[in-house]
Amino acid sequence: MTHDATVGHGKSEAVIAATLLTLLLLLGGCMGSMGSMQTSNVPAARLAKNTYTSQDGRYSVTLPPLVQPGMRIEERRLDETTTGVFFADDFGTTYYVLQNDDRARPISLEQHAEQYELGDQLMEKEFVDTVRGRELRLVGNHVGASPIVTRTEEDGRWVERPNDLVEAWSVFKHGDCFYRVVAGVTPLHERTAAASMSDAKQRLQAFLDGLVIR
Repeated sequence: MTHDATVGHGKSEAVIAATLLTLLLLLGGCMGSMGSMQTSNVPAARLAKNTYTSQDGRYSVTLPPLVQPGMRIEERRLDETTTGVFFADDFGTTYYVLQNDDRARPISLEQHAEQYELGDQLMEKEFVDTVRGRELRLVGNHVGASPIVTRTEEDGRWVERPNDLVEAWSVFKHGDCFYRVVAGVTPLHERTAAASMSDAKQRLQAFLDGLVIR
């Protein structure tokens, strides 16, 4: 899912999307080169009891059900206002949480939602009321964002192309931060788009059930 509008911190969503894609591709590269190893740049103290705790302590989330060995956990700062934690496995399943400090240019959730338009890549968009308050839910196809890379021979040479990733998003505000919580699946074995979307939404809900914001 890509878009060009500006979010609360003044950065282009397209820039963040490109950064996410780069990070997911790096995670995919690690999968190919490190085989069955489990890797993470998060200190063990913040991965205790099957739970990830953010560096600032504002939120924690139960580790998602990714296939092990082969699970990757990567903590990154995307820009001066946005931090994230990313999870992926060898089967092209991903989860991530982005936390964006909204104080510099605060906007409402409804204003934020205006930038997302239904189309070829964004198939579902709705507001829902949850225990965390009002949330924007999105489901779409993130082109080329899967950690899985397909290698094919074309005109006598090998060409590598990242697969697409079907993602389900939850976007909401808490205090002075926007949160984006995402679950993504790579369609494999000729799986239909509808089945991948349903799987992504179920995974997102389970991931959200393990999220605690302080």
